[in-house]
Amino acid sequence: MVNVGNPTIYDVARVAGVATSTVSRVFGKPGRIADATRDRVLRAARELGYEPNPHARALTSNRTQTIAMVVSDITNPHFFELIRGAEMRAKAARYTLVLVTPRSPPGWSSSRSPA
Repeated sequence: MVNVGNPTIYDVARVAGVATSTVSRVFGKPGRIADATRDRVLRAARELGYEPNPHARALTSNRTQTIAMVVSDITNPHFFELIRGAEMRAKAARYTLVLVTPRSPPGWSSSRSPA
């Protein structure tokens, strides 16, 4: 059966010719795997475009790898470069950036439902 969505750990295991537990160990505890096996799994993951699910990883590590950024007015162009820079740095460090605004933007009514 071919996966039509995002590649899974099962897809990586199939392509690399290893068990799913081996793929899990490569991404979770890389020191516990032979170099040749690790390289084969990483190559298969790269070919498939596989990226570990951050939510699943958070369950086992008790770390969400998430940063919240509070910006007073996201419609203000001054904040664009700041937000973009934070997003790039977070992604490079394998963190997820969550953007939060503490209040409604000017002209927005809380009684209005979002479209």
